[in-house]
Amino acid sequence: MVKLLKTKPKKNINLPADVLFCILFYLENDKKSISSFINVNRAWNQAAVPKIWAYPFEYIYLPKIIELYTMCLPYKDRKQLWWRGFPVNNSKMCKPNVNYVAFLKQLILGKLYEAVERWIEAKPRSWAVEKNAKTLWDVLCKLIFTINAQNPSSPLKSLSCDWGPNRIWHQYPAIISHFQKSLPSYSLLNVQKLSLHYIPNWRMLLDLAKCLPNIESLEILDYALSPPLCPLNERIFEKFMGKLKCLRSFMIFAHGTYPLIMLQSIGAQSASLRTLEIVYVNFEDSTKSSRSIFSALVTCQNLQHLVIKNCFFASESHLSLLTHAIFPKLETIQIIKSTYSFNRLIATMVINHYQLKLEEALYIPYQFHNYWNSFQQQILISVSAWCQANLISSEQTQKLVTIEKKFSQRIKLKLY
Repeated sequence: MVKLLKTKPKKNINLPADVLFCILFYLENDKKSISSFINVNRAWNQAAVPKIWAYPFEYIYLPKIIELYTMCLPYKDRKQLWWRGFPVNNSKMCKPNVNYVAFLKQLILGKLYEAVERWIEAKPRSWAVEKNAKTLWDVLCKLIFTINAQNPSSPLKSLSCDWGPNRIWHQYPAIISHFQKSLPSYSLLNVQKLSLHYIPNWRMLLDLAKCLPNIESLEILDYALSPPLCPLNERIFEKFMGKLKCLRSFMIFAHGTYPLIMLQSIGAQSASLRTLEIVYVNFEDSTKSSRSIFSALVTCQNLQHLVIKNCFFASESHLSLLTHAIFPKLETIQIIKSTYSFNRLIATMVINHYQLKLEEALYIPYQFHNYWNSFQQQILISVSAWCQANLISSEQTQKLVTIEKKFSQRIKLKLY
């Protein structure tokens, strides 16, 4: 007779929520591990869902995002889509356990449209993908804006008007204008970052200023400045900058233009601006104006980080205001692959700020330039000529290490 041994069932070990949140924090950059959390048990799933659905375009298969987002739509909207032929569930009982849209922290409009296209293409029916994708994308955008506008503690922190497929950027002004007009008493108070990759109609910025009053970080990227702005659009941008309450970070990719008015407009944010990054400015176009592109920058006395990258054809007259400016709170100066006169600028700015709060000065010369040694020597000669005698003597111009020692570990001067 076989005696069956009774074994006690194993108990599930549930970690406290605080421990799970700590694990998620340390695995922040490990997307694969975080995605596997939802399959462990209910407690792990509940801890991971807010993290995953805060940035769904990074963690989740794109059609799956739209599948669950359509389930979060109100019954009326789902029924209308169903009557128009969209394969959505029109049952009143069809609601997910959690509202996935309410977790969203970063809305990327172009990526959302791409996800809609992928979802439609995966369905068995063959539709006019572009036409139907725009309809569903418009409905989902309105859902996201409405949920976040009516919630004072909304998690949405970032809005990106990126490229997206099928020239979807042409629809951005219409969707922003519709939100601003349909919900005039609401705004996305918690959105702090705005990224603009292409702007088909610059009047959109005035609607964005009303919808997003608390922007702290603004990025002008890609082809936003191609072609260069006309005077009317420049005035619109000035108004937009004047309406912002507390801009702390501004990054502009000039696309080989000379954006004088755009950089002049940062004067309206001089009290709050902490970080400025200027990329790909062509100073040859400055002959059209007698004003300096840096005249507003020198008024930003709270500036902490300054980055100038891939700018070219700047003369000493272009940089004269910046050369003699003093920023009491400046911590970082980075001049990267920019031609002419910038080698002397990095030297003089280090000299002017090394006794203040400066922690790092990074200089990477333009790689195409053949006179590598002359660049390095000119920087050191400039330091010798401008700085005080107790910092470095005029004879110590051959070795960079002598400069680093004189800074007594307060300055991390990097030359590549």
